[in-house]
Amino acid sequence: MIQILPCETEETIQRFLSLPARLYPPQTITGSRSEEEQLLRGTHALSHYFTLTAWVAIDGNTTLGRCALTEYPEDSTAYFGFFECENHPEAARRLIGAVEQAAAEKGCRVLEGPLDASLWIRYRFKADQFHLPPYCGEPYNLPYYQDLFFRQGFSVKETYVSNRYHKLPKTGYAIPKYQKRYEDFLSRGYEIRSPRPEEWDRASREVYRLVSRLYTGFLTYKPITEEEFADYLSVFRPIADFSMIKLAYYEGRAVGFFMGLPNYGNLASRPRTPWVLFRFLSKKIRCTDYVLLYMGVEPEHQGLGKALTHAIMVELSKKRAASIGSLIRNGNVNYNYADQVMEGRYHYVFLEKMLRHPCPSGGKYPDPQDTSLSS
Repeated sequence: MIQILPCETEETIQRFLSLPARLYPPQTITGSRSEEEQLLRGTHALSHYFTLTAWVAIDGNTTLGRCALTEYPEDSTAYFGFFECENHPEAARRLIGAVEQAAAEKGCRVLEGPLDASLWIRYRFKADQFHLPPYCGEPYNLPYYQDLFFRQGFSVKETYVSNRYHKLPKTGYAIPKYQKRYEDFLSRGYEIRSPRPEEWDRASREVYRLVSRLYTGFLTYKPITEEEFADYLSVFRPIADFSMIKLAYYEGRAVGFFMGLPNYGNLASRPRTPWVLFRFLSKKIRCTDYVLLYMGVEPEHQGLGKALTHAIMVELSKKRAASIGSLIRNGNVNYNYADQVMEGRYHYVFLEKMLRHPCPSGGKYPDPQDTSLSS
């Protein structure tokens, strides 16, 4: 008999944490078990911003699935996340139903996801290219997850792509339009350069100021403090290739940024053993492919995005490296950047569902454990 249990005991917490290792090969696990445990226990650095509740679906001694609900104060939208499940429609139906019921009973009007507690951690479902190993920072899930949610009435709210670019020739490849933008901005007094290692803290805070302004309209964006953001970026410092980070300055003030990393795959989710640290170092020294993670430009400096892209392409050309433009929302200005050297795309979705609420006469949701409900 399938049971949906809240993660309130040590046994259910361990079931929640252990499930991905049973469902995925090690090279495709992108979540951090230690971070998930901090979130379940409320000890994560961002836990004070939200309430996270989690459940597991079990049958006998077998854990079939898991899911969590995240609520933010004064937000009528709730978020599901950390979803993992065997290809078992009945277990998924009951698990998703329990999350929906909890969100509705707390007054939420919409359930969206997947969002693993925060935009700063992980969100979105991967929709294709499952034969390729996950790249650094990519959400990864089993191919049938979307269908399990579609069966429960969810629909696509937003779509995203990651653009895969082929290796650039070492002869100094450039897209003329982007090169001209770069030269124009330099001639007007802009400075585009990589921060030095000793400037990391200052650069992090400059990026924070830009993100705080530019990302506020993003789906699921919730502000964090400057110190929390600097701490978030600090994990990138030892593994960063500084040549792949660019800041644009005008009159001494940062007005745009571009951040790429060597493609470490899912190494960041693994325990930092000596072997994993060695692989980090080896990849950093002999990197042939990069992930272009973040970019932002203040709107008063229109066209600067292409100039920053040219600066990054110069570095990629020097390294003769391939790259992936990561997780771009459909409709963003950089959706088709550098399509001249694009060789493929990955697709992702973010889902939503309007919630039903208990009727005024006191009626309640059907019990998600009720086996008489249709699949």
